[in-house]
Amino acid sequence: MRVWKKGLLVVLSTILFMTLSFNTKAAPTSTVPKAMRGNWYFYDYNSMNHYLFTKHRIRFDINDKGFRPRIRTIYRKMKLPGHSARTFRGYSFDIDYIYFPYKLKVAGRYRHVLISTMEQGPMAIYTHFMPAKTYTINARMY
Repeated sequence: MRVWKKGLLVVLSTILFMTLSFNTKAAPTSTVPKAMRGNWYFYDYNSMNHYLFTKHRIRFDINDKGFRPRIRTIYRKMKLPGHSARTFRGYSFDIDYIYFPYKLKVAGRYRHVLISTMEQGPMAIYTHFMPAKTYTINARMY
């Protein structure tokens, strides 16, 4: 009788353990994702913003030593003009902005860009080339 109870206890505890849902969250990392690495430019109507993302540093100025970021991965549902709504993977290293790597048609060619959330209004488009004008996109985030 005891063996039967022990066997039942083992089977029930195994089933219970397998049905438990574990809450897993991605911890912030200090490694910049490959999709964000490189030189990124954004022309902000009267000034050029230049960011350099390396594997472990983010620099905002050529003379700046940069800082070691704490990058968080964020998933958001977003609708871009001419595209259907879908879930985008974005990265954030500060409180205000989320950067979404994407491939868009900019200056007549499809290019890898970073779509950045701004305070309000259209989202900024960061490119690998120095743009002569401001590129923004009216995206809707859910």
